[in-house]
Amino acid sequence: MLSARTAIAWLALTTLCGSRASAQVRVDTAIDSGTLVRVRLADSSVVVGRLLTRLVPGATHIELCRYPGRPCFLPPDPARIALPAASAIRIDSAAGTRWRHGLAHGALRGFAVGLAAKYLAESLFPLERPVSLSAILVFVLAGSVSGGLGGTADVIWRGVQ
Repeated sequence: MLSARTAIAWLALTTLCGSRASAQVRVDTAIDSGTLVRVRLADSSVVVGRLLTRLVPGATHIELCRYPGRPCFLPPDPARIALPAASAIRIDSAAGTRWRHGLAHGALRGFAVGLAAKYLAESLFPLERPVSLSAILVFVLAGSVSGGLGGTADVIWRGVQ
């Protein structure tokens, strides 16, 4: 059980420092419109979208178009989002994708599938000559392409402060 002195000290500390939910994001540099951003809100939700207006220090609203999704048009468009800047705890901007990572993983998976297909074909069907390694390279290429494309969907986020 907490003593009264400990409880008062804890209450004073949390009042002075504030909570994470009451924290507000501070944008020091302007972010151009069209930039892909991820906004963490005070209610623990996350909104991802492209900025429709330039975000400058002291802005009162953040206007986004949902991502992924279709482009936004006129203001009554349901894909448009207007958030009060006071509700944002953190803003991250896109800093690239992990396509190289996906490419490498896809190549490894393609190589494994190619080897399995080669040994399966040779064991099920008696062939006059063995399956060449170029057949495995087809699987490696297909895996690399699919992995690279999959990696483009994995966005790298960088904090904006």
